Amino acid sequence: MRHQLYAALSILGICTGMVAPGALAQTPLAAPVLEPLAVKTPSLSAIEQTAARPVAALVANADVKSRLLRGREEIAVNGRVSAYLRVPDPARQPNVLEVQGFNLVYFGVPQEPVTGFKPRGKATAALGFAADPDQRQYLKYDPKAGLIYGEIAGSIDLPQFAELVPPQADEKGDDFRMRTQRATLRVQLSVEQSGSLYEQRAPVEKRTGAVDVEVVAQPDADLRIGDYRIVTERIPLEFELGWFPVIEVAKRLCVQPVRIGSITFNGWPPVLQFQLTGDGLAFGKPGAINQWAKADVVFEWRDWMTVWNASYLTLTSGENTALRGEVSVDDCVEVFFVDRFSPNALWGGGATWGSGTASAKIISSDQNADFGIDHTHLAHELGHAIALMHPGSGSAKDGSTGTLMCPSGFMNDNPQVNSQENKNKVSNPLLTFAIKLVSAGPDCTNSATCGACP
Repeated sequence: MRHQLYAALSILGICTGMVAPGALAQTPLAAPVLEPLAVKTPSLSAIEQTAARPVAALVANADVKSRLLRGREEIAVNGRVSAYLRVPDPARQPNVLEVQGFNLVYFGVPQEPVTGFKPRGKATAALGFAADPDQRQYLKYDPKAGLIYGEIAGSIDLPQFAELVPPQADEKGDDFRMRTQRATLRVQLSVEQSGSLYEQRAPVEKRTGAVDVEVVAQPDADLRIGDYRIVTERIPLEFELGWFPVIEVAKRLCVQPVRIGSITFNGWPPVLQFQLTGDGLAFGKPGAINQWAKADVVFEWRDWMTVWNASYLTLTSGENTALRGEVSVDDCVEVFFVDRFSPNALWGGGATWGSGTASAKIISSDQNADFGIDHTHLAHELGHAIALMHPGSGSAKDGSTGTLMCPSGFMNDNPQVNSQENKNKVSNPLLTFAIKLVSAGPDCTNSATCGACP
């Protein structure tokens, strides 16, 4: 649906100075080089295999100053660390914390020093690390020393990886997966000595401490990238410690909407025709909020950014790369709204590139709103952005059948259902964590209880 505004040429002065917003600027900060952390992760063989019921959650978010080290080259980078650890019942699993999420994202990272190749796109970008959500991981906890330490398996993503190994679409064609690089996170957290994490003093309390982290990237033959490290100086940290069942943990994600703008003049005297896309946001936003609130995912919606280029109003498959290159905001998932696709049913009305990575981007057609059918379309694509795949893809990241992650096609809504399984698989380096009061949860547990896809 188009918004049009006609005005006399005399108002042209109001429209001067309109330019497409630039990419988010990030200035790297210097940080001293640290020695590698000497830490080990407790193996599952040393821990009771059956997970104990968690008694508390520990979350933290902080800005970090780091150094990217490759060979003799050192590059200062800055970013953010976000952690969500669960405290098991110490009677069953003492002295360990279960990793529910551990994310690092660095902003404005020069891509060429990481890959060894000059990027075709932006010179700098967000580099993300996320712990593997597919496996149970633990950190060691020493209550006497107030230390939490160990190694976490995960993966690194960088937009230029998509240039080195082209993204692969799933069989439904709307989920384009980018190659990632395997990595290990070495972490050591210190917590104030005013009581162990097993001692409850309030439903939610704050603790202070510090964190050291080091990301060690593994060589990747397909990407043709060698090893490198990202070392973070020790920084003070404020933790939130909350106790179940009063609380739960929210996963927060920034979303940057992008619309297409067009200004043309017709007739004589000239009349201004002004057009903006973006109806799909107001139409799909309620469904995205409601469906993902069931999984404790909270979206932080930025104000519009606008690309002033009428050629993108009707988008073909060959134009998607150019459109996605128009806006890159390092700390958000961008969602581009075009007026329509050509053909209309392209990608089933929308698609996601770089699913589950810090550089994830979505393109959606406003025709989802025009026809008034696909209320859950935006929620579905955001599900891809937070790592979930279609059910039956054969991946550990498959969403549950019978839920919003079922593929639907154009002019056919996804189920307005979400599951505990989907909630457990959510992952993206951009996610931050916060303790909140318990609210309504998922509709069902997994594919066995959620039913079949339509």
